[in-house]
Amino acid sequence: MISQLFNNAAHKHSERIVLVDGDRQMTYFELQVYVEWCARYFQGLGIQPGHRVALYIPNQHEFVISLLGLLPLGGVAVPLPLYDNPEDLRAALLVAKAHAVITIPPYREMLASVLAQQNKAEWPLHKIPLAVFEEDNIATAKGTLSPPETKLKIVAANNDENNHPGIGFLSSLVGRFDEHTAVMFLQKDEAGALAGTTLTHRALVAAAENFARASQMTGADCILAVLPFSQPQGLIKGLLAVIASGAKFILLPYFDETDVVEALSSEHVTVYPGAPDMFDCLLEAPADKRRVMSALRLCVAEGASLSPEMNQNLQREFGVAVQSS
Repeated sequence: MISQLFNNAAHKHSERIVLVDGDRQMTYFELQVYVEWCARYFQGLGIQPGHRVALYIPNQHEFVISLLGLLPLGGVAVPLPLYDNPEDLRAALLVAKAHAVITIPPYREMLASVLAQQNKAEWPLHKIPLAVFEEDNIATAKGTLSPPETKLKIVAANNDENNHPGIGFLSSLVGRFDEHTAVMFLQKDEAGALAGTTLTHRALVAAAENFARASQMTGADCILAVLPFSQPQGLIKGLLAVIASGAKFILLPYFDETDVVEALSSEHVTVYPGAPDMFDCLLEAPADKRRVMSALRLCVAEGASLSPEMNQNLQREFGVAVQSS
């Protein structure tokens, strides 16, 4: 299962940096501390195998902690796309049928407003507890829970759920949920209706290991994680494959050409998965930025192949291999 994949990486590479999120970075060991703490939070919330938890968080460290803290309990993560329209968010939550929602402060107000609406739908949104990651500690209506030597908190925003700082238990759950659903992705079907597509632990781990192997990823690699984790390939290639290879990923919450160029030039990124239109910024980058992108060795185009001209230009300018999936 995914937890076994992460536990193995944390054991082998405890002091290695696993993620960079703006000014913040974590080693595999530090991330493991957060993950166990978050798992205890979800356990105290009453999350059981098969319960869905909606993650309304962009590609940030809070998403990584929430996902890896939920899955050992047999919970199902539902990473939601970030919506501008409250009605779209409401529709997604109704499809998700989540037992809880976790987010970060910028999205608290819209989520709380949507969840507060009384509805006669099959899934009563107003009964879903909302938790919000913030800095320094984890506070709920019934007390405060802080992860050891960390600076993160979750605030219960609408329910007075209990939180029980539990006993270390993650290792005892390894292997229990291999064939269980791990993640439900929300995608539109052929008729344009929103529907859930599920993947098991085993399927996700196999896909991540296959990509890591095909890309010859090692612990020396650094992956730019800008494809949304709410998409299967974003999660598999930007997060799970990194853990499978003991590598490091740079988190960007959304695609911005300036931020991508800065990350590629300053963080020694070696692997860049992106949609076809996410590669133009490389060729348009200033010459001084392109010169320091020498670590880049592989571009992975998702959704559609790059044009022959784009392939040739990337190979000529950066000497990189281009992979399409």
